[in-house]
Amino acid sequence: MRAALHARHAVALAAAIAAFGIVAPAAAQTTGNDTTFYFTGQCTDCTGTANAQLVFANYDPTNPSTATFVSFSYASNLISYTVDSSNLFGLSGSLPFSATPTSSDFDIKSTLPGFSGGFDFNTTAAGAFQQSLWVQTTSSEFPTGNKLTVNNDYGTAGTWSLTPPAAVPEPDSAVLLLTGGVGIAAARRLRRSARR
Repeated sequence: MRAALHARHAVALAAAIAAFGIVAPAAAQTTGNDTTFYFTGQCTDCTGTANAQLVFANYDPTNPSTATFVSFSYASNLISYTVDSSNLFGLSGSLPFSATPTSSDFDIKSTLPGFSGGFDFNTTAAGAFQQSLWVQTTSSEFPTGNKLTVNNDYGTAGTWSLTPPAAVPEPDSAVLLLTGGVGIAAARRLRRSARR
């Protein structure tokens, strides 16, 4: 009976850990011929960090190309989206082929299906980053020439790396997990004292 109770508690704890995403970060950054770059930056106008993943097939560090582009995903507390090769507008700059987080000049532009505009994500060697929404207009009154740009996110300390950022559990998840552990311990203690 006691062994079965311990086994149930172990299974419940393992399920809670899996449900709240408290897992070790993935170690592999290259799958087959795909190379994944991870971006992390400290938000100035958004809360916390902004994260992105950029995937190339057969990546050439000297020439990131739209021909080898696979996907780009961006997420902050204000906005998140994914770009694939069907809505890629352009790439420029280069990325460090390194596991050490490094700032880099890089720009990726995308279009939005059914919309005259898209997203523009750029980083600088100084560590700044900016995520914008651009809209093509018929007016030439805008300084960028028929294009209105709205900044969605921007920040500092932006770095690219081949190593994924460490997984950090959400505060609510950690509190819930701790509360469950305390509840299990209290239930075991009550059962022990009831047997005496």
